[in-house]
Amino acid sequence: NARRVDDVQHIRRMGVEPAVVADCLTRAIARLVFACGFVHLDPHPGNVLVRATEAGDWELVLLDWGMSRELSPAFRADHAALWCGLLAHDAETTDAAARALGVKPADLFWLSLAFVARPPPGLAAGQTLEGPLGARLSEAARKKVRARALSELGAADAASDFLRRLPRDQLYVMRVMGIARSISTTLGGDAPGRLRAYGDAAAAAHALARGGSRGVEPWRSLAATRAVLVLRA
Repeated sequence: NARRVDDVQHIRRMGVEPAVVADCLTRAIARLVFACGFVHLDPHPGNVLVRATEAGDWELVLLDWGMSRELSPAFRADHAALWCGLLAHDAETTDAAARALGVKPADLFWLSLAFVARPPPGLAAGQTLEGPLGARLSEAARKKVRARALSELGAADAASDFLRRLPRDQLYVMRVMGIARSISTTLGGDAPGRLRAYGDAAAAAHALARGGSRGVEPWRSLAATRAVLVLRA
């Protein structure tokens, strides 16, 4: 009785709001990235199913872990700190995390836009925080971003060079979050909800790291997100 996660009509026939499934998927990915440190690198809709349980509830099933990645404890700690800094618009935390990750200041601008859809904290006037978290940039801000993109990434190889400069684990995480965002959008999820989910997981991981613990949570911790991991060859 399991169906693809993007089968919106099936989800509704189960009596479940698709946006609730979107939030479940986002929180499962967040827990994998920030807490478990072991991520599925190809969570496309064919590898993520929704199924009814014998108890009359429902759950997500993540299949086919042939493409997976174990994130280093150091990366997870610094990546969590970066997210916390960006979400809190805390320049000191953001800059320290970016340096620890080896992200150049110019590249941080693009990472911030990719993660939280706004420039990083501490920039010059006209590029600072505006609007609620997850809201679209104003037209004036988008024009500035487009102009900067043409200036810095307009060359044929500029975007590729930017990606090559990022830590490998960062590229993997960006891929996973991008796929999850696409599925979430199909299900009616929204940007503020995704940012809250990632922020919750990042804050918990950051607090553990600051307390001296960089251990990996057991996969059973995913139970709180309704996600089931099915490993198969």
